[in-house]
Amino acid sequence: MKKLFYILLIFVIFILFFYLVQNKENKTEQGPQKLELESSYNSDSNENNKDSENSTEINQEKEQKIINLPEEHNNPVLFTSQAPYANWDKLHDEACEEASIIMAYYYLEKKLSLSKKEAEDEIQNMIKFQEDYFGSHKDLTVSEIIDLSKEFYQQEFSSKTLTDKKKGLIYLKENLAQENIFIIPAAGRELKNPYFKSPGPLYHALVLTGYDEKAQEFITNDPGTRHGENHRYSYDIIWNSIHDFPGKKEDILKGEKRLILVEK
Repeated sequence: MKKLFYILLIFVIFILFFYLVQNKENKTEQGPQKLELESSYNSDSNENNKDSENSTEINQEKEQKIINLPEEHNNPVLFTSQAPYANWDKLHDEACEEASIIMAYYYLEKKLSLSKKEAEDEIQNMIKFQEDYFGSHKDLTVSEIIDLSKEFYQQEFSSKTLTDKKKGLIYLKENLAQENIFIIPAAGRELKNPYFKSPGPLYHALVLTGYDEKAQEFITNDPGTRHGENHRYSYDIIWNSIHDFPGKKEDILKGEKRLILVEK
């Protein structure tokens, strides 16, 4: 009986010993795996840090680009009034889009002169073309101005919608500094131009040619007056006036902040 008891005791001790040995080996194997996981996590963390550093560098480059804009820049755009001979009849009252297109085209073509006769002939020819193409001489939307420019001059312009004021003003200045210009569709009375016949046009179009950061002003060629060459408007006035033609002049303030980029 005692012999059987000792045999069972030895067997139990052997099993316990075997269990303890196996358990120790398992813990030893799990140790490196945990380290490997931690190492992998740290690697991801390093990658995230690198991405963060890269993002910071990109943002710094963008800020540096903005900082490096010249204090003042104005592109040499030839000027014409929408009424070259000061004949402010109904036709010429509605010719601001045509005059703006002509100035943009002459700028891209690097033409060095634009006489009153040339400007008047171009306006008349464009209006006749427009009457055939659109069916009438009318106020034009941004899309229609782009379309008319393409069909009449074979020049392709593009449109841009602005939403955020700070980003929008930076966008305008960056492009102007890169020798691009803009055709601006505007709520004319928001411009508060002292040379306009009171109260001013409900809808208007003009060319943005440059800016002056110190004065916080945009420089324009405004065809709505013979005094329009290099006429200056504050950043705020230009921003508030930008409105695409919504279909009715009376609804001009409902128009999108959409404009035309004339890219050199």
